[in-house]
Amino acid sequence: MFEDVDEKNRLNRIKWKRREASFDSILAEYQLKKLKELIVGPNVCDAGCAEGLLTRELSKNYPFVMGIDGCASALEEAQKTDKKGMYICSLLETYTPSILFNSIILNNVLEHVDCPVDLLKHVKEWCFTPGYIIIVVPNAYSMNRRLGKYMGLVKNVHDLVESDLCQGHRRVYDKETLQNDIHHSGLTILEMGGMFLKPLSNPQMVSFDKQILDALYELGKELPDYCALLYAKCRT
Repeated sequence: MFEDVDEKNRLNRIKWKRREASFDSILAEYQLKKLKELIVGPNVCDAGCAEGLLTRELSKNYPFVMGIDGCASALEEAQKTDKKGMYICSLLETYTPSILFNSIILNNVLEHVDCPVDLLKHVKEWCFTPGYIIIVVPNAYSMNRRLGKYMGLVKNVHDLVESDLCQGHRRVYDKETLQNDIHHSGLTILEMGGMFLKPLSNPQMVSFDKQILDALYELGKELPDYCALLYAKCRT
């Protein structure tokens, strides 16, 4: 049985930090570039928005954007930096919006939750018919995780490393496990692929020249199985 209070306490214990100066903020730029190709507006929900880095950018492109997150401290940061977007502090598993959305984004969310299939079944009720759910998750077979295995840092690419645990990850997806969760939720996959080729760790890449980063984004289209992230656009 899902425990609301226990999950809120867990989220508020998770270590998070402002991402403006980190590689996460750089990666978010490329995520947004791809997401804009996938999103159908005008009503967009950033479900699991954390400190609103993505929500803030989406608010510049779509008439109505709502960010939802169960971590109160992260959401306070979001509201400080984005006066245009609408933010709701709630667990996704227990929230029911008063409006319907054309697109719901679950960006780096499914790896955090206890029951991904149950969550997908729940949030698809928030959509118009037809509506779209866009999922982004870390890729177990990304180049940097494969490299870590050969360096002896992990025994298996699915192992949760310290950075995963600090962020509250419960799993790392691959294409097959992501497809299985989507299938069991009753959603239909319209498009699936990889996003951004990431050969090294975040600290090693934060100072990369933009020309290199742009090339890694484009190269990721040719090598989706090695990308840092997997994405899927699904129809309800």
